[in-house]
Formats: sequence, structure tokens, C-alpha cells
Amino acid sequence: MISWRSISMATMTDGKVPSNVRECLESRLPEEIRSSEPISRAFQKIVEREVVLVRGDDGKVSGIVTATDLSVMFREQTESFLQVSEIENQLRRIIMHGNFTNEELTNAGDSRDSGREIQGVHDLTFGECIRLIENKQHWERLRLPVDRKVFVQLCDEVRNIRNDVVHFDPDGLTDVDLERLASLRRLLRQIDIPRIVST
Repeated sequence: MISWRSISMATMTDGKVPSNVRECLESRLPEEIRSSEPISRAFQKIVEREVVLVRGDDGKVSGIVTATDLSVMFREQTESFLQVSEIENQLRRIIMHGNFTNEELTNAGDSRDSGREIQGVHDLTFGECIRLIENKQHWERLRLPVDRKVFVQLCDEVRNIRNDVVHFDPDGLTDVDLERLASLRRLLRQIDIPRIVST
């Protein structure tokens, strides 16, 4: 292996700029992980060694994972988490202005989870919030300046994306997923709650 660290170490050791790769190789053998190994188990190795070789099921080295790769992955996941959180909070704020009764909120809840007590909109899951506003009478009480079917469809698409985000889908989000998150977030930001309430 060769890295910026091994190059700088070779320079400091000999006091001259190395002229070939051979002079800059890492002195220790690289750490290896299997491609099928869960990333959570590989974290410590990557943090300690800064880089690990990935060996595939065929026994060949198929790539590397670096500490930089981890930081990029975490940044992307954090951004997705923040977007999903903002969307959920804004949707719940909108629903709160519908002044739904606890019975109406409970009816939107999952019937298979009858033991759960729902005392407010914050006790509803994201999917249950969608189920609540799917109801035409409930939708009309919200007086949102958007088409109900389009809004509900976009929310449902984001619900599936949200599940991938919170369950750390190893495939990550596609560009289409990211655009759907951004679209719903923009739409929710444009909805003027005080104007809706006063209408």
C-alpha cells in the first residue's frame, strides 16, 4: 500500500523526496475485510488504519474503503435524516391545524396496534399521517393549496424513502429519491400555515 502518510514518512526518514513508489510503501501489511462483512464491524478497522482492502467472495481484492469514504457516507445519511425529519415535522404541524379529535387520529392509526394510545398527532407514524390526510373530508379541513392526490402520492413515495433512510439501506438513495425528498420539502416549506388557518 502507498498513501500520503507513507510518502511523508519516507521523505522525513531519508530527508529527500522519494523518486519511486517502492520507496514509499507502507511498512505494515494492510488490514483486510470481506466484502460481505457488515460495515458496522469494519468501522473500527477503518478508523484505526485509515484504509482497508476489501476482498471479494472470489478471494480477489476488489477495492478499498477509506476513512474519507466513511465520512462521505455519514454526511449523505445525515443530510437525508435531516430532510426526512423536517418533512415529518412540517407535515405534523399542518395536520395540527386541522384540529382533529383524538378519535379521528386514533382511527388513522394502525388497527393491528390496538394497544397503542394516540393522544396527539405526534403519536402517529409518518404512514398514519398520510392515511389521515388521504381521507377526503380530513383533507378539506386542512385547506391546502395543492392537489390531494398528487400530495398524498408524493408523501407515500417519501414514506418508502424514509424507511430506507432510517433502516440504513446499504444501497443508499438514488438521485430520484433525493429529488423526491427535496420536492416534498420545498412544497411543505411553501405552504403558509397561518394563511391556511385564517382562510
